[in-house]
Amino acid sequence: MEWPPRSILNISPMLSKLAALEDNLLKAHPDYFTQRKSPPPWSIAPAKTSYFPMPKKVTLDNPRVQMNHALKHLHHTTIKYYTDGSVSSHSTSCAYIFPEIKAEGAWNLTPGSNIQTAELHGILKDLEACYHLEPAPLQIQIFTDSQSAFMAINAATKHSYNPIIQDIWNLLHCQKMQELTLTQRGSLAKIGIPGNEAAERLTSDQAGIP
Repeated sequence: MEWPPRSILNISPMLSKLAALEDNLLKAHPDYFTQRKSPPPWSIAPAKTSYFPMPKKVTLDNPRVQMNHALKHLHHTTIKYYTDGSVSSHSTSCAYIFPEIKAEGAWNLTPGSNIQTAELHGILKDLEACYHLEPAPLQIQIFTDSQSAFMAINAATKHSYNPIIQDIWNLLHCQKMQELTLTQRGSLAKIGIPGNEAAERLTSDQAGIP
């Protein structure tokens, strides 16, 4: 059909024809991976990553002192987030907590989700909360105790079949702060660090673990 120059298309007839078609014809959702491009193999994670800078044996001797020693080198405006995931026989949950701004959140995940999925969802929810902070802080430090989740984020270009890792990368690219660091804190799990204990308590409460 030809249209006169400068005319405005009338799409009403076409919409009526589409509405008369088979109900399920246009209801199929496109595949997830057609909606975004996976990063090329040479890409590096769009955030700084680090491991807790002390051997586990040294950390266990006096965890609070060692943690405070590590944190005192952060800029005074840095906001510290702690994330955790939990799996029980009947539920899977994740949580985050920001002690400085008294913000926290916890969620139940699809039954059957594994611990890595729970840890990754905790990081994802953490990043979503970071994105909505106004004004955006200059620096954020996110602590996770899951080495497998930590490694999966860094290896996203080789294992891009996991949608949640792609979502994490996308949020990392969208963050508005000048510096965001992911730190693996495995050596501090369950040994008395307040922010870490609070995140673990949230996940346990959400999962109904006493």
